[in-house]
Amino acid sequence: MSKTFKTVFILLLAAAVAGPLFGLNIPPGPIVLYPPDVAVFILNLWIITKWSEVVKLYRQRLEFKAFSAFVIIALLSWLLSPLSLSASDKGIALLYLLRFAAYFQIYPAVLVSLKMNPPIRKFFTRLIILSGIVLIVLGWFQYFLYPDLRNLYYLGWDPHYFRIFSTILDPNYFGLILVLFFLFSLSLQQVFYRQILIKLVVLATLAFTYSRSSYLAFLSGILYWAYLSRRLLKYFLAGIIFFGSLFLLPRPGGVGVELERIFTVRERLNNWQQAVEIISDKPFLGIGFNTLRFKIRDDKRSSEDWRTNHAAGGVDNSLLFVAASSGLTGLAVYLVFLISVFRKLNKIGKSMMISVIVHSLFLNSLFYTYILIWLYILSALMQKEVKGNTQV
Repeated sequence: MSKTFKTVFILLLAAAVAGPLFGLNIPPGPIVLYPPDVAVFILNLWIITKWSEVVKLYRQRLEFKAFSAFVIIALLSWLLSPLSLSASDKGIALLYLLRFAAYFQIYPAVLVSLKMNPPIRKFFTRLIILSGIVLIVLGWFQYFLYPDLRNLYYLGWDPHYFRIFSTILDPNYFGLILVLFFLFSLSLQQVFYRQILIKLVVLATLAFTYSRSSYLAFLSGILYWAYLSRRLLKYFLAGIIFFGSLFLLPRPGGVGVELERIFTVRERLNNWQQAVEIISDKPFLGIGFNTLRFKIRDDKRSSEDWRTNHAAGGVDNSLLFVAASSGLTGLAVYLVFLISVFRKLNKIGKSMMISVIVHSLFLNSLFYTYILIWLYILSALMQKEVKGNTQV
């Protein structure tokens, strides 16, 4: 595989590690160009040079057909949106759909590269490991040196306080990345003490995110893996120890570190209720892909920061987001896509997908670009056809 291809993926993971803080706001907003977007654009140019191989995937595999169908439905929902949107609003919504489609090309790019050059698997494995380690190290530096995100509230970030969020700037999404990294580590052949060290460090970091959605994602993924690998008792006991240790976490101050907090539960239920109302009103094609921000704005349900707030454009549930924006038609096709990807994965890959889906029931994880980068690369690496562990 060419050096250019490897360079693009190095840039992609480096940009993903750098996080969203370096996003460039493009007037009139809310359009933000993030560093990974540039790498994904270059990757899509590479895809064109391997078009014959990529076309085979789209013709032969169900997940590619389903994804294409979903994009078409999302495009139709955008075209036929019942909302009164300006040309600028319509353009912004379309750009996000194009971005979503562009990020998906990470998946076939890795699949094609593995088919053409199987040894490149080691390159991807090392890149994932390095990215995970750097994010964890930066996360602990952030926890001790920059634990307060409240001063970035004006930029649309949630005011997290004394929680590890690393460069991702959100402990919930960073927590899911840690879960994926932990599950990925199960596929590695390493010296025993290294295995234990990696797992302990990842779990300790996960604990300090204080992210309940990530805890549930970890629990669901690890129990599914334990069940498939017939190690249920071992991982069940490990899970009890992990969740028991959560009660020993420090509570330095702020609502965010209170695991029993109910304020966010109320907010999430209210958010879901809004989505259900939209689905009930427009069940077939929804209100248009990525137009929820404008719907909330027009209904005057959001604050004045609707352009900059990173939570204002979606729903805290990926499936409800799909149903509200592209209708039950879009949801049905999207579920076919998820199921078809799931069936292609090996045991660890399926455990990862379970974790992501569980997490997406509480946040819009399946449409967050920094999660998609990890998800698509790992889904391509964890295919059934590839047997055995990866030695590093």
